[in-house]
Amino acid sequence: MAPNWDYKTPCVIEGSPSGNGYMQIRVDGKQVYAHRLAWTRTHGEIPAGMHVHHRCGDKRCSAVEHLELLTPKEHYALNRKCDHEERYWKPDGKHSYCRVCHNERMRQRYQDDPAFRERQKAKAARQWRERRAHAS
Repeated sequence: MAPNWDYKTPCVIEGSPSGNGYMQIRVDGKQVYAHRLAWTRTHGEIPAGMHVHHRCGDKRCSAVEHLELLTPKEHYALNRKCDHEERYWKPDGKHSYCRVCHNERMRQRYQDDPAFRERQKAKAARQWRERRAHAS
């Protein structure tokens, strides 16, 4: 498959879009991200725990010149969407979110969505019953 060139930027766009905005290519019967495949073919394996960052800012791009390896924390610092310093890193060490923004989204969703509110109440009641059962 020949790459499609986006003439507005010097990016290489190839593959088909995934649900999260990255391009995917089928290799040996498996779907792989085009930018990770491009990096691996040029520079070798991606070290464990490292992220491939798009310097051009286009998640669809697989031009090797636009890619660089970053630690998750370096990558987060470049892709920050808020000014809060309250970060929670999940146990896998790869994913994080802002506690302040997360709490605000949950508060807003709780107010706006009656079905969500009922699910949260049911979850809290279930957890309370489980704690009570373990205590006795």
